[in-house]
Amino acid sequence: MLIYMEDLVVDEVCRGKGIGGRILEAVKDWGRKKGCQRLEFASTSRENIENAVKFYESHGIMLRDTGQYRAEL
Repeated sequence: MLIYMEDLVVDEVCRGKGIGGRILEAVKDWGRKKGCQRLEFASTSRENIENAVKFYESHGIMLRDTGQYRAEL
């Protein structure tokens, strides 16, 4: 079983305060409790793609060859 996340967006004014990380960790924790084994999503971020990738990687999420991101829970 997996979680497919549609969007994770933090308003520019609030970025850099750990809000996105807390949301992401809450989603991962919720998934684990429900028996999910991984989280998958596509990122459509065209702005600051480098920052988005750094954010995902810092939370154990890696870009797959398919263009999807995946994290094992």
